[in-house]
Amino acid sequence: MLRITEEQMQKLDQLTRDRGNRRIAEYVAERFPQAFAGYDEARKIAVIERMREAAAAFGFERDDHIGTYIDLFVMYGPGFESQPWAASILNDPDLSPAAKVFALKRRVSASGVEI
Repeated sequence: MLRITEEQMQKLDQLTRDRGNRRIAEYVAERFPQAFAGYDEARKIAVIERMREAAAAFGFERDDHIGTYIDLFVMYGPGFESQPWAASILNDPDLSPAAKVFALKRRVSASGVEI
């Protein structure tokens, strides 16, 4: 029987997170080239890690959900999550993370902006 230790699981989780951070950084650099202008790779990853932690406060763990959170951050600026239109969705305990992402995208699309 194969047995995976807690230490091995933690290492695997970290590798998965690191890979996700790199993918998100690539996505952001492609979608919003100005967002990372002049940043080296380590700084990009550090920013994504901070954004991942901020997104986790609203239940976002999946990379695509975190990507949407970052889209909104770049589009609407720091503190967008406290604007009434976003806060009413992000802080709704009855919404799953996927439902929050859907509702945020729908709200943004209704304003004429595609995300």
